[in-house]
Amino acid sequence: MFYLKLYDKNHSLKDNCDIHLFSNLQYTKTLNGVNSLSFNVPVNYLKQNEIKINLNDDIELYIVENNIESCIWWGKVINPTNTSIDEISIVCEGYFSCLFNRIQKHLYDNFASTGNKDYLEETYSNVGYGELILSLIGTQNYYDFTGVSQGVNKDYSKLKTTRIIAWDDLLDQKISEFIEASGLYFEIDQDKKFNIYSSYGEDKSEYYIIQDGNLLSCSQNIIDYSKIINQVYALNNFTEEQEDGTQVDRYVTYIAEDKESIALYGLKQEVLTVNDLREQETIKSYAEQELSKVSCPTVSIILNCTITDELNIYSINTGDYISVDSKLLGLKGKYQVLEYTVNLATQTVEISLGNCLYRNNQVKQYRY
Repeated sequence: MFYLKLYDKNHSLKDNCDIHLFSNLQYTKTLNGVNSLSFNVPVNYLKQNEIKINLNDDIELYIVENNIESCIWWGKVINPTNTSIDEISIVCEGYFSCLFNRIQKHLYDNFASTGNKDYLEETYSNVGYGELILSLIGTQNYYDFTGVSQGVNKDYSKLKTTRIIAWDDLLDQKISEFIEASGLYFEIDQDKKFNIYSSYGEDKSEYYIIQDGNLLSCSQNIIDYSKIINQVYALNNFTEEQEDGTQVDRYVTYIAEDKESIALYGLKQEVLTVNDLREQETIKSYAEQELSKVSCPTVSIILNCTITDELNIYSINTGDYISVDSKLLGLKGKYQVLEYTVNLATQTVEISLGNCLYRNNQVKQYRY
């Protein structure tokens, strides 16, 4: 059984909604992305139950199994519209959308009050990416609360960076940029806390498997060897100012290589851009991290499946690993779940597996 909890924008409960009269209810979860949910609801149902769904209302989707309820999706209403005189279409997004369209207004205000152009930018020096991201959210909330607060920072990498933030930089875009640059993961939980992790997901490959019996179709099966890089070079020359004001030229270098990949695919080299990295340990960690993303083929598999006990999608999160064993597709192995869309009416799921997401036949992002 499924039902929705509807809250106002201050997260005060408005109603529990029975969804058996709803249509086209589906939801999507994306690793390090924006989750979404949509459905159509009869106007008469809302009138009879005196329910009004407003823009920016919070909404949660629950499943009840064996008398235990679990929240499987949460976010807010971004577009409630009448599609006809009988139905209203509701479109929702995860709480990451609370961070959309937010510039660094405090920098603009500082400049406007002083006329000093230096105030149009702010420098964060030698900070971890997790710390940097949470600092940006904290600063934004200090001046104008976004609805999302700082959560845990489990960034255990040794990566440090120096970044300049300009007044017109959009918060969500900078967060996405830093998440991709650092190889970190984020999750915004039910309490609207932004949490950062060095690793994310569990190995559930022994419990959940896609086989020919629950496989409906395969809309994408890409294994691309053309983008393999197995030896990366990192070099940064820079000038460092000493306490006495003198300038000293310095450099840091590192070469990372995957010998097994070189033996399998031949030597393929690349030079990394590391202008903001000035510590030897940092440049080493960054080079090895980037190499791990590209030293094997890109894999992007999209399968349409029936939800069964063997593929209980309600117990699978993005980031988890599951198994595929299909003779029809010639696929057998353990793959990471990057994205999935669940259709509650048909009890089917479209699931993206692999180490990268494709959009319009192009690699959208390396992550894994």
